[in-house]
Amino acid sequence: MKRYTLYLKYGKYFAASIKPPQAEVCKAIKSFYVPEPYLLNAAAYARVYSALVKLGYTKPDFTIARIAPNRYRVDVIGEYFGVFDTSKNTFVD
Repeated sequence: MKRYTLYLKYGKYFAASIKPPQAEVCKAIKSFYVPEPYLLNAAAYARVYSALVKLGYTKPDFTIARIAPNRYRVDVIGEYFGVFDTSKNTFVD
């Protein structure tokens, strides 16, 4: 597992394992851990966070698990929420 931090910069969320070069314009949201492949899972975490915020969740408490190359199972507060497709940037059936 590797530790990442979720940042907000100019209205977009992104994950980084180190402090970004322009940290003064970024807002640290939360820290989280992801399994391998680290970069793909961290990027997916940022996309899922953004999607949940758009759905009305404030500071969502969730976990993701990779189930296919572009699909992640999302559990919110320990309960199944849905499957997020990173190629479409949306939840799917």
